[in-house]
Amino acid sequence: MSTTTTVTTTTTTTAKSTIKGIIFDLDDTLYDQLLPFKESIYKMKFLSDKNINIEEAFKQFRYHSDQVFEKTINGEMSENEMHNYRFIKMLIDQGIIIIKKEEKKEKQKEEEKEKEEENEERIKIYNEENKKLTNEFQFNYLKQLNQIKLINEFEQLLLKLNEIQKENNEIKIGIITNGPSEHQLEKIKSLQLFKYIKPEYSIISGSIDF
Repeated sequence: MSTTTTVTTTTTTTAKSTIKGIIFDLDDTLYDQLLPFKESIYKMKFLSDKNINIEEAFKQFRYHSDQVFEKTINGEMSENEMHNYRFIKMLIDQGIIIIKKEEKKEKQKEEEKEKEEENEERIKIYNEENKKLTNEFQFNYLKQLNQIKLINEFEQLLLKLNEIQKENNEIKIGIITNGPSEHQLEKIKSLQLFKYIKPEYSIISGSIDF
């Protein structure tokens, strides 16, 4: 990983003179974000005979999650609805679930048409069968997230930075991450990051009032 090597070199040569703090992103930086998703998909019987492009599916899953992130944070959408939305929309993108849209009257206003289609899709996405699929996936997904591990190169880097801190305690090491506070905090704990980083230097967007 060339990025890790560059950071290590810069830190060890200039930390005493210029660097005051180093902030790490969490998701898909300190651990492989694709792995928990992939393992969770493979455990689902419903998807065992389906042709899924895992990397594309994960991008779609993340895209739909980001699309409703603000709604989840401000309470417009519950966390369960968000889980259902991102998972089922990913299956729709993969062609595994088909939602048929009924024909609309030609004279119908465009805004009304879009709103009605959105409501119809919402009803179909949140049906009981789809909720069961989502619950199965989410159960596996949370289980896998509780087993995530630091990428080895970053574990070595954090250890090295801790050694540098002993020589120069002005250097601060922190984490910044985007997502619901409890969910992201559980990831931080699973990765045992508080062995290397003080809790007060962890920033989670979901715990900050904007």
